[in-house]
Amino acid sequence: MAVQINELRKITYLDVETLGERTVLLMALWDGTDWHKWIDIGEELQEFKIIDLVHANYVGKKASSPDDLWIPFIDFLWQQASWPEILRLINALCDDCHLLATSSEKLRHFFNSREMIPQNAISSFVKSELEYLIILCRTMFDLLHEIIATLMYSRMKMLDPALELRRKQAKLPNSYAKMVLNGDTIKKSEELVEKYVISPKLAEEYIKHAPFFLSLRTARNRIVHGGTEMPHIFVMEKGFCVNPKDKIFADFKGWKESHQYNKNLVSLLP
Repeated sequence: MAVQINELRKITYLDVETLGERTVLLMALWDGTDWHKWIDIGEELQEFKIIDLVHANYVGKKASSPDDLWIPFIDFLWQQASWPEILRLINALCDDCHLLATSSEKLRHFFNSREMIPQNAISSFVKSELEYLIILCRTMFDLLHEIIATLMYSRMKMLDPALELRRKQAKLPNSYAKMVLNGDTIKKSEELVEKYVISPKLAEEYIKHAPFFLSLRTARNRIVHGGTEMPHIFVMEKGFCVNPKDKIFADFKGWKESHQYNKNLVSLLP
């Protein structure tokens, strides 16, 4: 049964007058001191008390814990764009963010527990986690692209009839790679504006992140399709390290001088 609008007014963080057709995620509220949570019991909402959250999205003016992460584009999607046609995609993107954080924390856990893990096994633990991280990050680009593409054709209309006709005829590709790449060459933002009738700002954002995406795709393809093994992981006293010249990492440009362990090794964390 659908919850009536008057029931939604019980949720203190909602502006129910502007919901329109959007779908509400009944998140918990952290008021700085206590948790508040509402649950759907048929046509009504009932507030109940919770002690703490372990794995969830929540609303608050500040973080409940210094370990909690605020992700602006997820915040924007839930606040402004929670349309029914992309709920599945938003939830999938949120799950991937949780998995990304969990996987990253597992690498720290492996290092902190290294004395309890057999030395001939710890490298395999880290390698398998890295492969998963690379593949997961690659899929997140396509999820966000699908959200943008869906909203463009379900919720957007251009005021200029001629541009609107062109926009409808120029469907966005079904993947981020096809959107920004010609083979392994990054397209120009002007090309996206002209071909897909999108704003220059949106085109610039697509192209801005293309170099990192290309390095990520190359690493993934070498693992999944090219038979390239994850290179050796070095267990140093300050953390796990890798050789930045190894094939898997050769196209990654994110390391800085502060990440260098020596002239041949860099920290894995970046």
